[in-house]
Amino acid sequence: MQHHYIIQFDDVANKWTHDTETEEDVLGDGTAYDPNTKQWMSSYVGDGVFIDNEEELCTKVSLMINQLNKETK
Repeated sequence: MQHHYIIQFDDVANKWTHDTETEEDVLGDGTAYDPNTKQWMSSYVGDGVFIDNEEELCTKVSLMINQLNKETK
């Protein structure tokens, strides 16, 4: 499984963010890609359940963004 994220830098705010709105617009079929089936899917299954590793990976992306923001100050 491949997990895709859009990270943006805002010059006015001088910070990095995880841009979930653009993800929805650009990756309308979902942010997870299964190279075996060649299909895109949503990382959210429903009822508070996500596909494997999604919550862990989002936590890592968030930590990475926090580190980037510390470095831009």
